[in-house]
Amino acid sequence: MTESEDEEPLISGSGDGIEDASEETLKAWNTLLDGWTDYCTRPTELVKLARKGIPNSLRPTVWMRLGGLTEADIEDKYRHLYAESRLNECPHEQVIIWDLNRTFPGNEYFKEGNDGQQKLYRVCKSYAGYDQEVGYCQGLSFIVAVLLLHLEEDKAFALFSVIMQEYQFRDMFKKGFQMLQLKFYILERIIEDQMPDLWEHFQEHELNTHMYASQWFLTLFSAKFPLALVYRIVDMFLTEGPDTLYKVAVSLLKLSRNDLISQDFEEMLKYFRVALPKRFMNKKQGQKLLSTAASVKIKPGKVAVWEAQFDKIQDESGVYRI
Repeated sequence: MTESEDEEPLISGSGDGIEDASEETLKAWNTLLDGWTDYCTRPTELVKLARKGIPNSLRPTVWMRLGGLTEADIEDKYRHLYAESRLNECPHEQVIIWDLNRTFPGNEYFKEGNDGQQKLYRVCKSYAGYDQEVGYCQGLSFIVAVLLLHLEEDKAFALFSVIMQEYQFRDMFKKGFQMLQLKFYILERIIEDQMPDLWEHFQEHELNTHMYASQWFLTLFSAKFPLALVYRIVDMFLTEGPDTLYKVAVSLLKLSRNDLISQDFEEMLKYFRVALPKRFMNKKQGQKLLSTAASVKIKPGKVAVWEAQFDKIQDESGVYRI
């Protein structure tokens, strides 16, 4: 890699994301799937198995089950909803069109004029018509694109709807992004609690949480990181829920701590934008990140205290400066 190439950010959608699964792994997953007949109850061994990675060939099936979606759901609800919502007037259409060429330009499927880009447009427009309170916000196309790399259009729409609503992802886009600001506040408190030296370094250089975490949270880490890692993060999110946002963010900071603590403001911004995503083109580094994320503890009691603190700040000042 030349020096000039080393200065450039990783192209969004880089990497094929395909990881070979051993026969033993495939057998374990097929056994689990054969016994998983009640989609409302998850197998006890699911989390442990998912943390090792869902085989790419089985991701469509597993992701749909994690979303609690059956073929009947698609046929009876989402296929009709998908077609009907696309006909609704969409004030966000131009923003969606602008986002098309920005979404995974490093992936051939989403190159201009290709089939993936047309599907991406239709799913984003349909969801905006379906959920008119949220509509469409920049960055959502990356999550849709990840789903489209594994699922047919109507199934991608269905699972995206589940992520937005059942996994409460849409809450970050409501009421002036207040829930997103709360997540930034909680992430900042976790850093202060678990990495006080790094927190002090950020404070000293006035590096605010939103400067590096906005894109992480709003795109579920999918905008800039290699696809192999993105797929594993989505595996974890669908299996373990919204706290995945904190766990992965904290793990990224823990693994980058020694680098960041020696950098000034501009160097840290560049590190987050360029060096950090490239680090995870090495799949061993990706596995290290996910293993670290699995070990991060987010204590509900502390989160409740921090939420109350945030509410108090909001009540007293009307705004939390992120």
